[in-house]
Amino acid sequence: MRGGMRHGAGRPAQHGKVDHHRQIDIRRWARESMIKDGGYFGWQWQQDGKQVASIGVRVNSADMLTLIYRLERDEVWREESIPIRLAKTACHYGGERPWFICPHCGRQAAILYLASGKWFCRESLKLTYASQSEDYLDRLNRKKSKLEAKLQGSRKPKGMHQISYERLKQQWINAEMTWDNEFAIRAMQLFGSL
Repeated sequence: MRGGMRHGAGRPAQHGKVDHHRQIDIRRWARESMIKDGGYFGWQWQQDGKQVASIGVRVNSADMLTLIYRLERDEVWREESIPIRLAKTACHYGGERPWFICPHCGRQAAILYLASGKWFCRESLKLTYASQSEDYLDRLNRKKSKLEAKLQGSRKPKGMHQISYERLKQQWINAEMTWDNEFAIRAMQLFGSL
């Protein structure tokens, strides 16, 4: 039996997580109109409001761009550049959706991840999302947090129908009771009271 409600359910954390890698998202660049033939722009990552890394992006053509970045290896900084092919697919209601072509496997990907100084798609690195390793209590916590965000405290949010508010409130109460019960069961199992 995999997953479900049993103790310790959830996939074991045997793969790297997407959150642990720097990533570039072509959808975001397209939304911000950064991908223009012959253009150049910089991209940076921030942590706690401070820049921790950056790259330059040269758009060579409609189907190719070059990532320019610096890496430190063995206490020596080297400038790297890697060409990345692009593809586009037609959207149902017009327009086009851009994709990176993974330099390692050739798959289309919206996001590329930096690992060992090279760029990969999620499949090539076998990365997983943090939620894929969550157990039942973690999933219940995430569900409660989502409901709490929708409820916005103890009063009905402005513009929300009373019926919707009551339904969400009941869902939150049910999730809270389920979490409490599951936690009590696990505590008893852990301390040998069952």
